[in-house]
Amino acid sequence: MSEQAKFFILLIERYSDWKNLSTKAVYEKWKESGHLKDIYDRYWIYHQEALENAFHDIDHLMETGSFLY
Repeated sequence: MSEQAKFFILLIERYSDWKNLSTKAVYEKWKESGHLKDIYDRYWIYHQEALENAFHDIDHLMETGSFLY
């Protein structure tokens, strides 16, 4: 498994804890929004900073359709 895939799993797990949702619910929400691949592809940004920054970026994406960063 690639480092990017491992990080993506970690991101889903931590985000689900942060939002108090199941990992399945998070995955489905991201998939249904059409942004699952976009979030996956942000590995090069997200793995270098605090996860909370990624969470805020993802929340902004879900609300507005665009990333903060």
